[in-house]
Amino acid sequence: MSAPVAAPLLALLPGGWPDHMPIAGAPLSLRLSGSGPAGALALRGGLELGDLRAELNGTLDLALPRYAGALTLRHPGAPRLLAELASLALPAGWMRARSRSSPMSRSRRRS
Repeated sequence: MSAPVAAPLLALLPGGWPDHMPIAGAPLSLRLSGSGPAGALALRGGLELGDLRAELNGTLDLALPRYAGALTLRHPGAPRLLAELASLALPAGWMRARSRSSPMSRSRRRS
């Protein structure tokens, strides 16, 4: 599924957004697929919303129900993404405008 403007599809989500969010004017693309038996349904999905990319891979057990998998989010600038999603006025320079990984993945040098 895709749309040149995300706002009509995002309006289906609960809450007061997307009316006041800049990201609602961005194009949206959503891909979902699944295969396998009900006890081990393999799922794969992707979302593109403006510069935001999300990928989902995993296995769903419909009998329990239980899901195990991974969700990956990518965006070229964390400050801009937060500002677009939350309509925040962030102070300049609060974080360098580049992609960030989890704080756990940063390495520290020993002196």
